[in-house]
Amino acid sequence: MKGDLRQWLVRLLVPEDFGIFALAQSVVDASKDPYRLFWFSRTEEFDLYVIYLTKNPRTFVYSMTKSNPRDFKKVIRMCTRYVVENTIIEKVLYLLPEEHTIKVRY
Repeated sequence: MKGDLRQWLVRLLVPEDFGIFALAQSVVDASKDPYRLFWFSRTEEFDLYVIYLTKNPRTFVYSMTKSNPRDFKKVIRMCTRYVVENTIIEKVLYLLPEEHTIKVRY
């Protein structure tokens, strides 16, 4: 079931002409560490195709602070984290050819 859901999601998000199915030899999930995407983009050994899924900033901060929403320091830290990580990803995407990237906001 998991494999079917994953295939359906990729086919939903990736248009046929994106070519990821024919070209992809490896798939790397950089969602927990956007610096991984940055370092992959710095090497010439990889032909990168990126599906960029990004949360609404308010949703991200809420999900990271819901256990203690009154912790103002953590709220500020998570806001800063969101901005820094997404700025890094946006800079990497700017350097890649447009046909190698897909952006999806949720």
